[in-house]
Amino acid sequence: MNLLERIDLALQHARKSRGELAEGIGISTQAISNLKRRPGSELSLTNAAHAARWLKCDVYWLCTGEPEHYVPEDHGAAFSFLAQEVARWLDNMPEEERNKAFALIFHMRNGKWPCYPCADEASHHEAKRTRR
Repeated sequence: MNLLERIDLALQHARKSRGELAEGIGISTQAISNLKRRPGSELSLTNAAHAARWLKCDVYWLCTGEPEHYVPEDHGAAFSFLAQEVARWLDNMPEEERNKAFALIFHMRNGKWPCYPCADEASHHEAKRTRR
């Protein structure tokens, strides 16, 4: 399920239209239509977060489609204290830094750990090998 399909599913649950969503989060209806007309286009992280809040659905589900079924907003109450603290920390970052942090988190979640140059290449490769 792609982002537009998840938005449409959340709209069904909220009994709202794409136009109401666009107005509710302060974007054009064209921005939402572009998700269908332009393959690969997406909402900014900020707009996706605003959409999730407006639609009362889980932001992680809206952005990633995980889990596969619709997740209402109150599902987030089950997050640990640490997860809530990280979320607050991310919320307070400037948008550009927040986008980079999200990209890094999603890469790490998919097993793509950042590779930082270090003085001792042997220990670097050993550390990388033990993470697998």
